[in-house]
Amino acid sequence: MITMKNRLIGLPAGFVRVFVAALFGLLLLPGLIAVPTHTASAAAQAALTFDNGTLLRDQSNGRIYLYWDSARHWILDPPTLDALGYTGASWTSLTSDQIATITDGSTLEVKKVNDFVYPLAPITSSQVSLLLSKASAAPGQSLTLSGGGFSGGETITITAPGISFTTEADDSGNFTATVPVPSAVTLGLHHIFVHGDSSGDFGVEVFHVIASASVQIAVAPPAAAPGTSVSVTGSGFQGGENVQLFVGTLIATQVTAGADGSFGPASVTVPGNAPFQMVTVVAFGSSSSRFAHKQLSIQAVTAPTATATPTATATSTATATQTQTAVPRAAVITLNTGQTHRGSRVAVSGDHFLAGESVVIRLQGQIVRTTTVDSNAAFNTTFIVPDNAPLGTDVVTATGATSGRVASVNLVVTLRATLSPSITVSPPTTPRGTIVLVAGGHFRSGEQVVIRLKNAVIQFARANNAGDIHVTFRVPVHSPIGRLPVTATGTKSGAVAVTYLRVIQPRKKVGVVVTPDRVKRGHRITLIGHGYMAFETVDVRVHGALMIAMKTNGVGAFTISFRVPMWTHRGVDQLQVTGARSKRAAGEILTVV
Repeated sequence: MITMKNRLIGLPAGFVRVFVAALFGLLLLPGLIAVPTHTASAAAQAALTFDNGTLLRDQSNGRIYLYWDSARHWILDPPTLDALGYTGASWTSLTSDQIATITDGSTLEVKKVNDFVYPLAPITSSQVSLLLSKASAAPGQSLTLSGGGFSGGETITITAPGISFTTEADDSGNFTATVPVPSAVTLGLHHIFVHGDSSGDFGVEVFHVIASASVQIAVAPPAAAPGTSVSVTGSGFQGGENVQLFVGTLIATQVTAGADGSFGPASVTVPGNAPFQMVTVVAFGSSSSRFAHKQLSIQAVTAPTATATPTATATSTATATQTQTAVPRAAVITLNTGQTHRGSRVAVSGDHFLAGESVVIRLQGQIVRTTTVDSNAAFNTTFIVPDNAPLGTDVVTATGATSGRVASVNLVVTLRATLSPSITVSPPTTPRGTIVLVAGGHFRSGEQVVIRLKNAVIQFARANNAGDIHVTFRVPVHSPIGRLPVTATGTKSGAVAVTYLRVIQPRKKVGVVVTPDRVKRGHRITLIGHGYMAFETVDVRVHGALMIAMKTNGVGAFTISFRVPMWTHRGVDQLQVTGARSKRAAGEILTVV
């Protein structure tokens, strides 16, 4: 895990909400400091690189940024700072010129529905979209994270409590990943950071780690029309707490749980302009962070209309006839099998959706895949049946994000057949000193599993009731370079699973140095750079204008001397060097006189 330097030290939630507006007001007044802060050190000012997760503050306007992988991401306002859990955290203070040398990234903003923070996607990013399957989870459980808006086929790095691993976006830039919550993680608010390695696109979500609790809700009826009401009941919440109810992102309200932690029936009205689609009804405890959800189908209904029937005396009487409200063309989905087991891969095909729209595929309400419809209004994709999928007859649904069209089909889910243990390591290739995730299954329930790297014991794990393990370890900085065996041995069963991890040298950080850093138009400067892709073209720009382009050598470095064009903008500015393929960028301050 990449540990955040500037984490929120627990403050009472009420204090945070009352004080946060005053805090940002102080930030905007020159010379006033509302929380502990420090000025960037000389080394930081020279290189302008920081630990991932560092908070930066622009001295000129009080803006707060989150630094991640050489880019700054603007935390838009106090409510967003609060939702991220950063209210009261310290930051590194920079001048506006220093801020300008760091690549501008996404804008982060809290997502609210009727003034309540939406728990499945609390933070929105201007670059990508992210969605959680659950707002909270207990240690040892897992979350499903879905995303979109990345570059097609790019590698995506996900950093969560105790783990950092990679996955691949599909051709449309979408992905779905399972994020385990380690058993040793602390209770409270935690972050999931998502970064596109090629595009540089970035997003972050927050979720709560809580003690295990039995929480459930019921929604009646299971299908409703726009403008009608549904009844929601729930149990398992904290006695007396406020429980926020969401119908998708359409509407939200709040009820109070009784002393026994139950509530309802609470009546919630579906907005009259709600699209026809499957939505998730969410109940979230504002004090306990306990969470439960159910699916609600918003459908067209039959409504009476009046028609005039003439009579012989030239009068008319109104008679009610039934007219069907217009509905979208029926979408359909099919599976390659009607029965399968947990952990298996299932192929799903769909037709009669809207060309080009995104489709969210759920198994019994849990998101398992997102995909894009082709020009023929169809799609073909696959998904993995989650290990926590309910046994028996489950419902697979596909919902068009734009059209609202919904199709469903049944799938019978069974236990896995008895199989030999197996493990995977993620990422499969990594530098020395980084953290990797070992995930496996088919061990004996509850047994201790010993993890070894090249025969040296490096970690222990405890198999859950299903025989699965999720554990991380840090690759020693003195590990051999090359393909190393990773083994997992069950201490009771004696079963052994093996996979391989390729250990490489740590990746060099991208950087450039310009000499001299103060120059007249028409005079020469020398530029030295490293950390780019081998033999890629890099562009050199000042004030956004291209000065020169060149190719790196076989190790991604370059050295070039050239004259500063006579048209170059005078003054203190950023000299920016960007790789055409890698999109890696580095900058230096250049003063042109």
